[in-house]
Amino acid sequence: MEPASERNLHWLRDLLTQASLQAEQASANTWTHMAFNGNGSEAAFLTDISSGTPAMDQLHHDVFQALDQLSTVPDQEFAARFGAFVHQLEQAFLREEEWMEEVELPSHRPHQEQHARVLGALHNVHMRVMEGNLGLGREVTDQLLPLWFAFHMSTMDTTLAHAMQSRAAINKARSRRAPTLS
Repeated sequence: MEPASERNLHWLRDLLTQASLQAEQASANTWTHMAFNGNGSEAAFLTDISSGTPAMDQLHHDVFQALDQLSTVPDQEFAARFGAFVHQLEQAFLREEEWMEEVELPSHRPHQEQHARVLGALHNVHMRVMEGNLGLGREVTDQLLPLWFAFHMSTMDTTLAHAMQSRAAINKARSRRAPTLS
């Protein structure tokens, strides 16, 4: 039987292949625009389209910036920087999961499952990168993760952003109706 880490890596590749096909079919989706940087990597993101939730936009911006920087790291620094990126992504996912709890997102389990699977695959890749397989690490950071992020943001994170906006609107309306004590 295949180890769970291997299944996660295969799952990531399969998911990203599906996401790539869906992105081609729905090219009108402008939630996230990817651009190619000078070395042909897909890790450079332009996030000129907002989710409508500033905190989420900042979180995504920080992750994209770290991913873009990782694509240009020299080989001798790549393993350490890849590990730091995975840690940063863990923290970003944790923050999103806190938001899911705050807004009582009905679809939180599939969203958390995607986070867990991607992190499982990334931990497996990090182990291989530390063993010297930089090609796999660069494939993941330069090609696979940008596609996964585009797919994940346009599906799971869009749902979360809408829920956060709805919750904020409800809270704002409630605060307007709150009686004042004199």
